[in-house]
Amino acid sequence: MRYIFGLLMGFAVFAFAACGDGGCADPVDVAGEWEVTSTVVSDNCDGRENQTFLMTITQDANALTAETPELTFNGTICGNQLQMTGSFPEDGGTVTVNGTLVVSEDGSSMEGSDGWTWTDGVESCFGSDSLSASRI
Repeated sequence: MRYIFGLLMGFAVFAFAACGDGGCADPVDVAGEWEVTSTVVSDNCDGRENQTFLMTITQDANALTAETPELTFNGTICGNQLQMTGSFPEDGGTVTVNGTLVVSEDGSSMEGSDGWTWTDGVESCFGSDSLSASRI
């Protein structure tokens, strides 16, 4: 199931989006349980499917850890913007994910997208997903 967690990225190792003067806005609280839906937008690897999974986010100021039953990602949040990048092994290769999510004004949901690549050092392919998450 190559790239089954490409969407996670949405929650891979997050990197701050610069805000205004290069500083970072106070982070929105995203700690807790989330139900995440990943919808395939493109996939030249063939075989990706839409999926829904549970994720637990822990937060210490701007630093985040996002855990699913299969994976753990580290990241950051700037204001209501989560930007992420991370990687994990899959099907004899490595999936690298870059994503961005925006937290709703009331903090109950997130929307965004990711782009991912898979490579085994010889072959590679890529795709993208739209992401939505609801706090549960």
